[in-house]
Amino acid sequence: MADPPHLTVRFLIVVLIRSTLNRETAALHIKLDELIQGVQGAHRALLDLEERSEDDLAGIRANNEKLAQIARE
Repeated sequence: MADPPHLTVRFLIVVLIRSTLNRETAALHIKLDELIQGVQGAHRALLDLEERSEDDLAGIRANNEKLAQIARE
């Protein structure tokens, strides 16, 4: 069993890693939003996908799959 100081250090490391990942994810979302806004004909509805429900995402995914299938034909 680890003693309390080691547990504290492990906890702080996990918090630091999560904070870094959250910041990097937020930055990535901003960059992707900027790209979507800059592409003519891009659907502006894609800008807030991370806020959508699972059902909404499944519907958008199904629609994109249909479009991809049409493009392959």
